[in-house]
Amino acid sequence: MTINSTPQEPPSITGQIGAGGKRVLDSIVNLLASLRVHPNILTLIGMVINIFAMILFAEGIFIWGALVILFAGIFDIVDGEVARRTKRVTKFGAFFDSVIDRYSDLLLLLGLIIWYAKINRIFYVGLTGLVLIGSVLTSYTRARAESLIPACKVGFLERPERIVLLIIGGVTDRMAAVLWVMAILSNWTVSQRIWYTWRELRTSMWFQRLFLCAYSRITNDWADSLGGFAPPSGARRLARGTFFAYPWANLLARLRRAQTHIFRTRTSFGSLRLKTDSGILGLILTSENFRIM
Repeated sequence: MTINSTPQEPPSITGQIGAGGKRVLDSIVNLLASLRVHPNILTLIGMVINIFAMILFAEGIFIWGALVILFAGIFDIVDGEVARRTKRVTKFGAFFDSVIDRYSDLLLLLGLIIWYAKINRIFYVGLTGLVLIGSVLTSYTRARAESLIPACKVGFLERPERIVLLIIGGVTDRMAAVLWVMAILSNWTVSQRIWYTWRELRTSMWFQRLFLCAYSRITNDWADSLGGFAPPSGARRLARGTFFAYPWANLLARLRRAQTHIFRTRTSFGSLRLKTDSGILGLILTSENFRIM
């Protein structure tokens, strides 16, 4: 029996480099894990190394500054892996790592601002400041958006891309050109996240309204058996802007009369669920867009 086998292509140069780098990083992670080094210590070491890069940038020594950033990046990579290997993954660790990363980013840009101020290149001081603003708002818009929607990862220029651009600018000694790219793309990323969040919230709001209107129509006959009276002001505010405003408000008012409790709860998305409380049907509506109490 003849077995046909296709010859495997030899790995590319980039593949060999990647595999070699992975082996080196695995060795470093294994060593640090065996020494039981705390991941937060590694995070702090990375920031301290970036302080040296800031000093080099402030002196205009861009090439060495870029190499120091590259070295600091090793600690930024291994701290999370060491945390997983030593079973020290915590929510605080993720928070701490994110905060220290922001410090490192701002320190590097501060070094560039100091350098351009020394040589009286005021325009590039302002340009670097614009990059700094974009870097801060890129992180802030995502954090703020994800308190309202499940995820906001749109946009091209996040932290890894910014670090790579700084390294390229330092190694090639073309930092001014890199700053132009970072200033445009970082603030463009902010605008993308603002637009995405607005669109997601608007879609969520209309979905909730459509659901509530459909629910009010379906249960209208059942609600009529509870007896009617004028809907309260909270219900009128809830129903404002819907296509079937009064049926929903009337339903809500009648459910209230049947000892239904409506709780005000801040959540990212509205949700509707039914529960039994001492034999009384309770309707709990949680929504960021509809607050009625």
